[in-house]
Amino acid sequence: VLSDCDGVLWAGGKTIEGSPEVIRQFRSLGKKVIFVTNNGMSRQDLLKRCHQLGYQGTIDEMITSSYLCALYLSERNFTKIVYVFGGEGLVNEFDRVGIQHIGVESDPMPAKWDPDIAEHVMEKMENNIGCVVVGYNYDVSYMKLLKAATYLQNPNVMIIGTTSDPMFPLYLKSRKCIMPATGSFIAAVQTASGRQPLILGKPHIFMFEAVRKAYPEIQPERTLMIGDRADTDVVFGKICGVATLMVGTGTNSIDDIRDWELSDNEAQKILIPNYFVNSLSAIFQAKDLSGVLSEP
Repeated sequence: VLSDCDGVLWAGGKTIEGSPEVIRQFRSLGKKVIFVTNNGMSRQDLLKRCHQLGYQGTIDEMITSSYLCALYLSERNFTKIVYVFGGEGLVNEFDRVGIQHIGVESDPMPAKWDPDIAEHVMEKMENNIGCVVVGYNYDVSYMKLLKAATYLQNPNVMIIGTTSDPMFPLYLKSRKCIMPATGSFIAAVQTASGRQPLILGKPHIFMFEAVRKAYPEIQPERTLMIGDRADTDVVFGKICGVATLMVGTGTNSIDDIRDWELSDNEAQKILIPNYFVNSLSAIFQAKDLSGVLSEP
């Protein structure tokens, strides 16, 4: 079983009712559960959260987008410096494999900006940057965007994005809050630099390749992908050749699936999962959507 985390197991840092029991039941049935998340936290932090919220697990069962970046670069014997347009999860994973990095610290715009100050900033920029990695980050600044775009004027500098998720919803008591996600930041860097990034997280195949490296015995035809977001989780499952289950506790809903089922747009057809449940706790009442969409 491959499972997303945010919107499936927890929301806003709080456990979604009944989800830990389902994960424990999977394991009691002899199923291997692997957490595959576009969240930019480190594997160690994900493991800690899983234990705090009652999901348990081992470090090998934690696959995060930050881990993918470190894995990708280390497999290619990367020896230069990474400019991190992202958060601490990336830093922790790069430290784990000995990859040098700069950029994660706060970098506000100078109070005054003129050609002399610009020249001073350029003189202090690192000359040995080999990759710009864009990830989720609360501390976004114009200066960081400027440096990322400037480093990328060198065609030999790679650009990697952790994920392409544009946003995620936060359901508050007063209203739904839209949180800009990594895809928003990637779009800014891509527009400013004119460079096309390599995206490693879902729905792209590299995440499944990372799972296969840890568990070479995995059989796609006997694997289920559980997620709440169609354009990442469901599409990821279909690209990897596994069955897909969507839960209604996150981004997409049964109403979205109905709309896609009726659409003539083939790009929307791929968003339709094999199964749907309102929440993970109802998984054994999952509805088969392989034919005509069932009533909820």
